[in-house]
Amino acid sequence: MKSKRSKGAPGRRLASESRSSEIRAKLLEWRRTPLDQRVSIRTLGVQLGVSHQLLSFYLKGLDKWQREEERKGYKLKAQEIYDRAKAEHRYMTEWEQAQYVACQRASLRLLLDSVLDAATSRWLREFRKHLDDGDLAQAREAAKLLARTGNREDQEFLARSRGQKNLPDLPTAPNRGCKSFRRGDQ
Repeated sequence: MKSKRSKGAPGRRLASESRSSEIRAKLLEWRRTPLDQRVSIRTLGVQLGVSHQLLSFYLKGLDKWQREEERKGYKLKAQEIYDRAKAEHRYMTEWEQAQYVACQRASLRLLLDSVLDAATSRWLREFRKHLDDGDLAQAREAAKLLARTGNREDQEFLARSRGQKNLPDLPTAPNRGCKSFRRGDQ
């Protein structure tokens, strides 16, 4: 006899039955292990009792998931600080306000990072597509957008691409971040 489910799509596990947090924790541990000491993803799958395809799926989205969990943690901490002061019927102290603002900014910074990562990925796909098509003018425009991100990996990719495809040098802007997020040394 089939068990009745109160919510969820047919064929899917309920969130309470999911092993996703266990799998992600093992993948984080696996990724921290040095390359020469790591077991293969297939072996890890056998140890966990899941397929290597499922592990690959989780591994692709692991950074995004980790960033979102960190963002939720900052938001929760900021809310706890606010709620504690409100429950005690008082204003936040100067220290509490500083902590509250720092948590809110960290949460916003992580949100902006995820948005910028998505845009950078799109620009990178466009750049590669135009390079493959031989359209260097369009590739240059996409490369300009990538160069402005200030991301080290993007800069290295563009440098390698310039050498292979004879692209002209592109101006690169330092990654200063938003004005409100600049550190004191800039």
